[in-house]
Amino acid sequence: MLADTAALEGHMRSLGVAVAGPLTAELITGGRSNLTYRLSDGVNRWVFRRLPIAGQTASAHDVAREARVTAALQSTGVPVPPVISLCQDLAVIGAPFTITTWIDGEVIRERAELDQLVDEELRGACASMIDVLASLHAVDPNARRAGGLRPSAGLRRSPGRAVAAAVGTGEDP
Repeated sequence: MLADTAALEGHMRSLGVAVAGPLTAELITGGRSNLTYRLSDGVNRWVFRRLPIAGQTASAHDVAREARVTAALQSTGVPVPPVISLCQDLAVIGAPFTITTWIDGEVIRERAELDQLVDEELRGACASMIDVLASLHAVDPNARRAGGLRPSAGLRRSPGRAVAAAVGTGEDP
């Protein structure tokens, strides 16, 4: 089983996480990298991410880096879920994994889903995306380096470029 719920429940309890009942795991489809599951105890929900069974590449499937970056972005204004656990102990489920708090929201994956939004919802979604990109851009990677962030040599730090990319113009303001 890719999501050993009994082992995950035991791991969470060992960390002091209040688990109200037996865990269930539902695979969240649509991702392109690590396997992602919604964990639930009937009261609470979390996100569990683990390496895929096959086709792993260090750069695309590094759950440790993913957890470090997420933790580094805490308290920066970038909306990221709190990291509950980064477990690299293969004895727990046979693969490294992360567990984060579940954040409610709507995921839009296809144009048809986007077309269902009324103009006000679309404007709000676009404004929210731009705000998140601006918040991300405001993070000083040098100040957060211990958390796994580092400046990219290929990108110039320019809020205008982030906004142009967010609205899809591709132009450099």
